[in-house]
Amino acid sequence: MPGSSALAESDPLSQALGDALSPASNAADPGIVAHLPHDAVFSLSPELAALTGRATMSADDAAALLSQRTASPSLPGAATPEVGTTRKWPALDMTGQTPSSIQPFGLYLKDYTLQAKRDNIEIWVASGADETSDGTQFPAGDCRTVEGDPTVVTAAQAQGLADEFQDKMLPVESEFFSVAPARDGTASIGQLAPLGVDFTGSGNSVVTLVDNVRDPNFYDFVNNRTYIAGFFAPIFNLITNRNVMTIDAFDWAHRTLDNPKNEPNDDICKSRPARPRTYESVFAHEYQHLLHSYTNPNPSPVGAPFRSEDLWINEGLSDMAPMLVGYSQPDRSVAETRAESHIFCFQGYGETKGPANPNPNYCGGPENSLTLWQDQGGKSDILADYGNAWSFMIFLYDRYGRELISELHRDPEFGLVSLQNLLDKYGKGAKVFDVLHDFQLMNLLDNTVSAKGVKVTGVDAAAISSKELKAAVNYTYRGAYASPGAAPNGADYVQLIGPSGPLTGKALQSFVFAGSPTGANDAAVENWVVRLVGVDAKGKKVLVKVFDNAANLTLSAEDLKAFSAFKTLIAVITVDDLTAAQTAYVPYQLTVNGQLQPGGA
Repeated sequence: MPGSSALAESDPLSQALGDALSPASNAADPGIVAHLPHDAVFSLSPELAALTGRATMSADDAAALLSQRTASPSLPGAATPEVGTTRKWPALDMTGQTPSSIQPFGLYLKDYTLQAKRDNIEIWVASGADETSDGTQFPAGDCRTVEGDPTVVTAAQAQGLADEFQDKMLPVESEFFSVAPARDGTASIGQLAPLGVDFTGSGNSVVTLVDNVRDPNFYDFVNNRTYIAGFFAPIFNLITNRNVMTIDAFDWAHRTLDNPKNEPNDDICKSRPARPRTYESVFAHEYQHLLHSYTNPNPSPVGAPFRSEDLWINEGLSDMAPMLVGYSQPDRSVAETRAESHIFCFQGYGETKGPANPNPNYCGGPENSLTLWQDQGGKSDILADYGNAWSFMIFLYDRYGRELISELHRDPEFGLVSLQNLLDKYGKGAKVFDVLHDFQLMNLLDNTVSAKGVKVTGVDAAAISSKELKAAVNYTYRGAYASPGAAPNGADYVQLIGPSGPLTGKALQSFVFAGSPTGANDAAVENWVVRLVGVDAKGKKVLVKVFDNAANLTLSAEDLKAFSAFKTLIAVITVDDLTAAQTAYVPYQLTVNGQLQPGGA
C-alpha cells in the first residue's frame, strides 16, 4: 500500500499507525487498521528467519524472493484443511516486545486453529501460547479483563463472519472493485516442511487470521487507547503465498451482527457499547486493500518516500466498501446510534458525547488535508484523515456514479492526477480543483442547504450537497481551524470574530487575506482560494462569495455589504496542491476589521 511523503521522516511505528481503519478513538470505539507498507522492514523471529534465510525483511524483499520460487514438491497440495486443524501462521508485534523481535515491527509464527470456512474464506483464530499471552488474551493484569476475557471468539462468531464474506462482501466487492488472483501457498518463501509449517490451501480462499494484535494498546492500554482492529500487510501474502488478512479479537460480542449488546460504561476498562457490524466493516475495508494491492501494487518506487496522495485514495475506497455492502451509514450524526466515527471525527464531533460516542476523545477535525496523510500528527487524529477521504469518495460517488469509483480502484495512476483522468472521462470536463472546492463547501453546508426552503446565493446548491452524508462540520471546534496554516487540499473553517466574540455581517467592515507564496522547503504554492460564507439559519439563507487566486485579497465595507443581514460568517480557506509539493501546512494571515483571526501562521 502507498504512504505519505509527510511521514517520510517520522518513525516507522507512527507511519504504520497512520494507516488505520475502522472507526475509533479509544477502547470503547471500533479501532483502527494499520498501514504496513511495502518497504517497512520487519524483524523476523528465529523460526521465520530459518524459513526465509533472513533476519529482517520488507515486502519488497519478499517479492524478490518469491519471484525466484516455483511450487514446492514437498508440500501436500492446495486443499483447505478441516475445521479444528491447527497450523502456524505469521503474527505481528507492532512494538517489537515479543521475544526475539526488535522495534518497531516484529513478525513471528504462532499457532492458529481453523474455526470456520466457506468456499472462499478460512477463519483461523490464534490459539498458541508464549511468554506474553495465551491465544487471543491480553497480558495478565490488563484492566479490560476485570469482568472476563473480552477476546473470546466462538466458532459461531467465526462462522458468521465467514458467511458474511461469502454471501455479501465477496459478491459486492468483486463486482465493484476486482477479484484477487489465486494463491495456494505451494510457492511460499523458504523451506517449510523441515519446520513443520504448511501454508497451503485453496487458492481462491482468503486466509483470515483472528488475533489480539500486539500494538501499543495491547501492552499499555491506559496510554494508548486506540487499537488496531485489523490490517492487511503485503508481506504476509508474500511469505505465505496466500491472500491473508488479520482481524483483531477484542470484543466481538459487542462489535459483530446488526444488534449486539449495548453496555457502555464511564469506566473505559469496562465500557462495551454496541458497535454493530464493526468487524464485518473492518473486513470489507481490508479486503479492498488486498484487492488494491494487485490493481495498483507498490505505487512508490522502492526507497522513495511514501506518496500520501495515493494513501487517501486507497483508504477512501476501503471506507466505501462497508457502505457498499450495507454495513455503514455515513449520514448518521454523533447524536444518533450507529454514527460513523471516521465521519464525526472529521466533522469535529469526536469530543461530543452521544449514543455512538459514549466515551468522547479528541480524534482530529475538519482542518485536515485530503492528500497529506496523518497531517494532524497524533494517534487518534488519524480518524479524521479517514473521514475526509471517505467523505470525498462519497461526494464523487453521489456526483459521478459507481463507474468513476470502480475505475479509481483499478487506475494505475496516482492521486489527484488519476482523479483528473477519470473526471475527463466521467465528469464532462470537470476540473479536479473545482470538484475539491465544492467538496470543501459541502462539508460545511450540506445539512443546511439540503433543508427544505433554503435559498443559496453564489453557488449551485446541488453542487455542494450529498445524498449520503448530511455533512455539517463543527466550525466552532478548535479542530476546524486552530493549527497554524492551511492544510494542502484541505480547508480551514474560520468563524470570523471580533473583540466580543463571533462577528455578524452588520459589523463587517474589512477583510484582508495574505497567503504565503511558498510552503515548507520553499515549495511554491499553486493557488490560494478563499470562500466567504454567510449563514442565516432562521431566515433559511446562505450566501457564498468565492475568491480564486486570492494570495493577496482585500475587501472593503462596500465589497462586504451583501453579508450585512447574516448572523454567522465563516471563511473557508484552502491551498491547492496538485503535485503534492506541500509537505506541511502553509502559512497565511486573515485580518477582519483590523483583528487577526485564528488559524493562520
